Amino acid sequence: MKNIVYKLSIKMPGLKHIVQKIEGRLSILYPANRNSIICKTNMYLIKTYISAILVILGLCFFAEVSLYYSVLTGIIIFIIMDEKIDSGFEQLDTKVLKQLLKFVEDVKFRFQFNGMLEEALQESIGDAEHEMSVHGQKIYECLLESYFAEKQDYIEISPNHFFMTFYSLCETVLLYGDKKREDGSVFLKNLGYLKEEVNVELLKRSKIQSNFMGLKGICIIPMFAIKPIERWAVYNIPELENVYNGSFGAVSTILLCLMSIAIYKIVCILKAGSKIQGVSEMIKNITTRPRIENIIVKLINSNLKRAIKIDRLLKESAYGYNIKEFTVKRFITAISYFIISTILTIGFGLSDDFKQSIFLYMAVPILAVILGYYYGVISLKFRSQIILMDREEEIVRFQNIVLMMMHLDRISIEQIISEMERFAIVFKNILAKISDRYTYKGVRSFREAKEEADFPPFERLMDGFIACDDTYIYVAFEDMEKDRQYFLDRHKQENEHIISNKTTIAKMLSFIPLCAVILIKLIIPFVMEGMTSMQSGSLL
Repeated sequence: MKNIVYKLSIKMPGLKHIVQKIEGRLSILYPANRNSIICKTNMYLIKTYISAILVILGLCFFAEVSLYYSVLTGIIIFIIMDEKIDSGFEQLDTKVLKQLLKFVEDVKFRFQFNGMLEEALQESIGDAEHEMSVHGQKIYECLLESYFAEKQDYIEISPNHFFMTFYSLCETVLLYGDKKREDGSVFLKNLGYLKEEVNVELLKRSKIQSNFMGLKGICIIPMFAIKPIERWAVYNIPELENVYNGSFGAVSTILLCLMSIAIYKIVCILKAGSKIQGVSEMIKNITTRPRIENIIVKLINSNLKRAIKIDRLLKESAYGYNIKEFTVKRFITAISYFIISTILTIGFGLSDDFKQSIFLYMAVPILAVILGYYYGVISLKFRSQIILMDREEEIVRFQNIVLMMMHLDRISIEQIISEMERFAIVFKNILAKISDRYTYKGVRSFREAKEEADFPPFERLMDGFIACDDTYIYVAFEDMEKDRQYFLDRHKQENEHIISNKTTIAKMLSFIPLCAVILIKLIIPFVMEGMTSMQSGSLL
């Protein structure tokens, strides 16, 4: 009977995705044995299901049981569960990040006395909280190179790039040793840089959390106000029943629901920022089937110019799918929209007046299919714009990597570029090209990267690498070290500006469903009925 909720959920097709999502994230936050991860996943599932049951009980008070509300409730419960999982892991991620800050301080304090990294790590692990002690032990094992595969695995299971940075700093010291300068140890100075980065990130997350609080709920709640508004309006003006039960009522309700869900997803993208997009194994498996793959290839080749543009957007957005997988995803989304819109349309029933407009029962699903098919491209373009806002932040991250590595002995340009590529999202493809071409193109690969990026801060960074061809790495980036405080202050200012812009856009979008419901379900029907009454009165 142990972990019975987990065992039942993992076997259900509809819940398997959520279980795998929870389990995958927990394995990163708590890199422990399999049984421990399953127990934690089981507890998360129990909490999530309790929340879902409470939502269902709450919805019973809104309206009578109907097909419309049944489908709507199912959609909302899925969104609520997904949101609860994401918010829970955001809190855990922030908690672990705060523990990392204290862990770095402890390592820095102990290392400065004897210069022994292994001892500093072991003592700090003993004093750390549970989550950080687990990660600290994992880092320690990887640094000792117990076995090669384990060393590579930590990069994949690290909770965020700050853990990766700390691991890279420790690894570099063990491989090349610490370097002493006039102003002290390079390793201790780099740990100080890392502390500053973590503090800035914690402030940023706190600001985003407070600014976006409640906005996702505002996007969804108006859908539940549709039926109560209709019943209230019919109670006061019985003639409006024909309007709400007719073609106008059915089409407007379905479009309002689809619009609310789309805006909810956009607000989620705004809050999440430039995170690497997750991938679905189901989509990948479908794409690899020969018949489907041939159809997709023919479809792509039929409009090659547009496919090239979409492929460029996929790469710029650090999307998890290639052009073929993205096309399959678009079709799956369109089919999902078709099924939902068809069920909702049937849920309204057929009145006598509506039978005369039967073509609308076909028009609504077709319109939903078109919306679902193009939603992927629209959201992709929107995501690319959001990522452009985060370019400055990634440049600051690159500058920190350069500052942390440029004074190390035997360090090479290839190693710095490889480290930058490991942390990159926005510029990942450009850095990958540099890594591939540098061996035979040399500094020309950096000049090509400047032209491709067309972003002044990135171009200045590339100029530093070009200068490395004629001088030492630390000399080429000497000005960057002098201007570090300026870059840090500008980074904080840019964060404030980006968060402010995202919040403004999110607030504007999140209130659109509410305004649309009031306008379409209340004001327009009242105006239509008023005009009809006036025309009837004039005829009399």
